[in-house]
Order: sequence, then C-alpha cells, then structure tokens
Amino acid sequence: MALLLAFIMGGSMIGYVALRVANPETQEPLNYVQAVVSTQNNQVAEVVELRGDVTALDAFSEIANVTLQQMQWSVEPYTVEFANVTVTQNSTHAWFFYINGRYASQDIDKLEVRHGDVIELRFEPLS
Repeated sequence: MALLLAFIMGGSMIGYVALRVANPETQEPLNYVQAVVSTQNNQVAEVVELRGDVTALDAFSEIANVTLQQMQWSVEPYTVEFANVTVTQNSTHAWFFYINGRYASQDIDKLEVRHGDVIELRFEPLS
C-alpha cells in the first residue's frame, strides 16, 4: 500500500509527498510522479504510478494526449488534449516542459522520470 499526501490550495494541487513502498505481491518498489498540464485557464494535476522505466511522455499520457513535433534539434509538444480542451502551439504561445520546477534539458520523449519528480507542461507566451 502506498501513502500519498497531496497539498491543495485554491482548488489546485501544489505539491505532494510520495513515500516509497513496495508492491506487496512482487516486492518491487512503487514509484510515483506528479504530472501537471496547465494553460492560463485550465489545469490538470495527477499523481501517476510508474511501472518500470518511464519517460515523461509516458507519464503525461495518463492525463493528456500529447502530439509531438520534430524540430531541427529536438522533439517538442505541439498539441495537448486534456480536460476536454485541445491546445495547439501557435505564433504567440508554445508548450514548455519542466521537471522539478526547472526547464527540462532533455526531450519529453527521452527524459526518464523517477520517483518523486514533478513534471509539468505549461502553455506559455513565446519571448
């Protein structure tokens, strides 16, 4: 059994603590990350259980449908569907990927997440 504690303020989850425990049947450690997708008007945040080696894209797929775009040097989120909303990158805004509060230095489909990470997709102004 896992113990998850969520901190909620103003209707949004602002953090969580995931104590590491083992699956009682297999004794494998259970791993959790918090996945957050947000725009100026909408936000979805969910604690996701990881099974095996998982990329950030795999974790986000639990709460959103993310379409990627191949750029010259990287792969970037282009369209994100979540909470009955579809948001596509445009000339003024784009999707930015963060891990543990910092802009991610690896592509969303390459970065392996670990127990306790907080991953975020934010739709933000370009500039």
